[in-house]
Amino acid sequence: MSPGIPAVVIARVAAEAARGVPGVVDLSGGAVGEFATFGVGERVSGIRAKAGDPATVTVRVVAEFGESLPALADRIRQRVGDVLGQFPGLESRAAAVVSIDIVDVEVATQRAALPATASPDSEAPTAAPPPPAIRPPDVAPSVVRLEEV
Repeated sequence: MSPGIPAVVIARVAAEAARGVPGVVDLSGGAVGEFATFGVGERVSGIRAKAGDPATVTVRVVAEFGESLPALADRIRQRVGDVLGQFPGLESRAAAVVSIDIVDVEVATQRAALPATASPDSEAPTAAPPPPAIRPPDVAPSVVRLEEV
């Protein structure tokens, strides 16, 4: 493997490959986006890649409900390994070690498009009505004065 390939490039390639696997809803960067590969002015969320010989890639996935999780992990591992194996400088299958973490499962409709982006022929999901407005009780406002000492 060429040591000149930055980890962020490996992460970008792996992310696109993983997102293309049926049953992957999205990649997960964690609660505050801490699970990522960082480059100059760039962050690839949901992928941790380390350049080396071999390169290591960890993919954090949100899976679609109903998928066989072990089978999904195998398909992601296969796809990411195949794509990285075709990448210049990572031509051999042994050039990348791919680990899969399935961190969440979602029903496909949880990420459905908003009604404004739906086509006129499709049935758009209906949104829940907004909650009723909450009014504070009629109480005279308190005034607090801060005086200089």
